[in-house]
Amino acid sequence: PFFVRYAIGDVNYWDRNPADDLSAPIPITIYDPVDVQEMLSETNLNLYPNPVSNQLTIEFKRYQQQVIEMEIFDLTGRMIKQDRILQRSTTINLEDLETGMYFVKLQYGKTAEIHKIFIN
Repeated sequence: PFFVRYAIGDVNYWDRNPADDLSAPIPITIYDPVDVQEMLSETNLNLYPNPVSNQLTIEFKRYQQQVIEMEIFDLTGRMIKQDRILQRSTTINLEDLETGMYFVKLQYGKTAEIHKIFIN
C-alpha cells in the first residue's frame, strides 16, 4: 500500500515497503487537467454540416501543403471509407452511408484528430 495526497501542484508520495516502513518522500507535481473546451479551440479543422445529409465538408484552418489521411469508422470500429485529402478544403460524399453515428479520423504529420459525425 502507498499513500498519495491528491492536489494540484507539488505533493509528496510515500511508498510502504514489506517491513511496514515508509520510504523517503518522493516529490511529484500534479498539473491541472486540460479543459475540453480548451482542447476543442485548438483544433486545426472544421467539419460541417453535422449532422450530415449527403456531403461533409472538411476545412483546414492552417493547411500546410501536406497529405491528410482520412478514415471513417462505424460504431463497431470497422473502417467504412478511406481517402487522401490534398487541399485546404474538400467535400466528401457520404450519401451511401446509413443513418447513424460515425467517427472521422484525420491524420496529418504527427497529429491525428478524431471527430464524431451523425448521418441523418
